[in-house]
Amino acid sequence: MFKLTGSYDLPFGEGKKMLTNGIASRILGGWNLSSFMFYQSGYPMGITDTAYQNNLKGGAPRPNVTSNDWRAPSAGDRFDPSVDNFYNLQAFQRRTNPAIDPFGNAPRFDGATRSFRTYRTNIAVAKAIKIRERMHADFRLDVFDLFNQKTWSNPVSSDLASNQFGVITNASGNRNMQLGLKLMF
Repeated sequence: MFKLTGSYDLPFGEGKKMLTNGIASRILGGWNLSSFMFYQSGYPMGITDTAYQNNLKGGAPRPNVTSNDWRAPSAGDRFDPSVDNFYNLQAFQRRTNPAIDPFGNAPRFDGATRSFRTYRTNIAVAKAIKIRERMHADFRLDVFDLFNQKTWSNPVSSDLASNQFGVITNASGNRNMQLGLKLMF
C-alpha cells in the first residue's frame, strides 16, 4: 500500500511573495492545490468447496490443488468479466469422499493469487475569498478518482460448489466531483 498526500498554496496574493496587491492579486491569490494518492496491491484469495462437509469443525472445507496457477488466463491483455472467469477451474479438484479426504490441500489464502489492484488519485482546488475584515468565503472543487481507474470487485463466489464460482459482476471507482461554497462571518 502506498499513500501520498500533498498541499500547495499558490504564491500569489496578500501576504505572499508575488502579486501582493491589485486586481491580479484578488484573482490569483488565495488558491490551494491538494492531492491524495492511494495505490494498493490486491488481497490474497482463498477457495472453499462446501459441497461435501467434513463435520470435523476444522474450518471451511477446501478443494485439492492440482496447480499453483489459480488465475485463469484473460482474453487478450485485459480482463473482461463477460468473457473471462477469475479462477482457473483446472487448478482445483473437488473432494468427493470427505471420509477419505476431509480437508483438501488448498491453503486458506494463496499469496500468488490476489484480487485486483486499486489505484486512486484525488485532487482538490480551493480558493479563500476575503469579503470583509471578519467575513470570507471558501470555494472548493474536489475530484475523486481523477483518472477514472476502475477496480474489478472480488468474484461473487470463491466456493467451487457455487455456479457463480469465479464470476465477477461489479467494479468500483467512478470519477466523482463536488463543488462547495462556505460563507464564514
